[in-house]
Amino acid sequence: MKKRNRKGIIILSLVLLGGLFLYKPKKYQKVQIGNEIYKLEIADTNAKRAKGLMFRRNLKSDEGMLFIFPQEGRHSFWMYNTYILLDMIWLNNNWEIVHEEKGAPPCGETNPLKCLSYKPGSPAKYVIEIASD
Repeated sequence: MKKRNRKGIIILSLVLLGGLFLYKPKKYQKVQIGNEIYKLEIADTNAKRAKGLMFRRNLKSDEGMLFIFPQEGRHSFWMYNTYILLDMIWLNNNWEIVHEEKGAPPCGETNPLKCLSYKPGSPAKYVIEIASD
């Protein structure tokens, strides 16, 4: 094997190996809401919860996101940089619905402080976001 080819293979191997360490597969959980089953992407870190469904241009009708917080609280959400009309469901530790927002519209503002914020009246540990009908 020529020295040039060997060097190229080593560099390619390092790039591929580095990609394996940087790649973080998405975790999903299937949840039944009413008669529908949804495949929900898990947002269980501060970074994932902060980004949420921002910048997504579409969402399948049977998909969404499950936000898991370390503890119950009155966790608020906004629609800044979100392009999809969403239903949001807040649940307590016992998976009981404590608040719902249906059809929360995207915020088209460039200033995030002008976006509406949605907050439950009772503490919640989980929030589910799905595409609104």
